[in-house]
Amino acid sequence: MNWNNIRFFSRKELACKCGNCDGKEQMQEAFMIQLDRLRERLDCPLTITSGYRCPLHPEEAKKDHSGAHANGTAADIAVSGGKERYEVISVAMELGLVGIGCANSFVHIDSQHPYAARPAFWKYS
Repeated sequence: MNWNNIRFFSRKELACKCGNCDGKEQMQEAFMIQLDRLRERLDCPLTITSGYRCPLHPEEAKKDHSGAHANGTAADIAVSGGKERYEVISVAMELGLVGIGCANSFVHIDSQHPYAARPAFWKYS
């Protein structure tokens, strides 16, 4: 991963936040380029609440198979309301991001998943 190609995000923003791995980060460059384009198109800062997740991360540890976060092809983006959520989802779809999960406080985006079918759109309860 060449972070010099990424304009709007830092390695630290996408690093694992579990506290068990000292901030490990293994994001895939193709996904990060899409995330960068999303930020550029929206023309506003994006807060990443979850990027890479190591195998020790609590969310990954409870899964039978590692997910898109552990694959370095996903990020959760904080949103504050319906209009912001809609804009993130709309532009993400235009950019070819194929996994989109919608929650009250964040939107999950991914470009691929190691074992789940894509394209997919879902709502968190």
